Amino acid sequence: MKIQTRYRVAYESLGPCGAEMFLYAELKQHVRCLLETATPDEGFVSEIGPGQFNVGEDNGKSDLVNKLDQMLQLLVQYDEYFADATEKFLDPSWCSPKVITLIDILLANYHENFQGIVFVEQRHIATSLAELINRLPNATDRLRCAVLLGHGTTDNSTASIRGMPTRIQGDVVQMFRRREINVRE
Repeated sequence: MKIQTRYRVAYESLGPCGAEMFLYAELKQHVRCLLETATPDEGFVSEIGPGQFNVGEDNGKSDLVNKLDQMLQLLVQYDEYFADATEKFLDPSWCSPKVITLIDILLANYHENFQGIVFVEQRHIATSLAELINRLPNATDRLRCAVLLGHGTTDNSTASIRGMPTRIQGDVVQMFRRREINVRE
């Protein structure tokens, strides 16, 4: 139910593309956590691919692993659209009017030394918005965005968007100060 609510909020705030980015990241994280639990001897794997986990019938977890593997096969089909560091541009028509207006405002105020901070209320919105900004064709040559989240904890250990460690927060702040990025979420 929480995922459905966050998806709806992302859809209303960011549009279909931002909502799908959130859903992709959230589902992939949930599957990773379940696979980690189902295969404790394997350890956590940062990039899990279909067919990677085959557990023997005698340990009672093969059915779960097979179902999770099927879910991964579905998710992997969307890696080219949503995976980190992808270079594909997004169609702005798949963004909400709020996102388009934000981009228009940022670009209207852009100059050589431009820097900006965009405040949002929810972590999943910040993360998806930063990704959207970095992948919109009219913004990519001028706006370089990174997400900066608070330390806060979440009651759901499988959530894809958790608090950000102090070291990573410091890295984002330093990138902003060095002007490697010029927009922070």
